Amino acid sequence: MAYKITHRTTGRELRFPNRAAAESYIERHGGGLGNWDITTAPGRDPAWGLPAAMLPGGAPKRRANRRTHG
Repeated sequence: MAYKITHRTTGRELRFPNRAAAESYIERHGGGLGNWDITTAPGRDPAWGLPAAMLPGGAPKRRANRRTHG
C-alpha cells in the first residue's frame, strides 16, 4: 500500500511505496515524526516521487556532458 507524508508546517507532500520507507525518510531527512502526517495514498504503489536515495540502486548516475561541436 502506498503512503503519503505531509509536512505540518510547509504542506510539502511526498509519496512512498510503503510505511517503512516513509518513516525512514522522515527520520533521516525530515526532522522527526512530529513534523509530518502519514496517510495512505490512493492508487498504485509508485516508484516515482521517492527521494533518489530511496530508489533501488540509489541515486541515478549523472551523465557526463557530451557536447559535440559541429
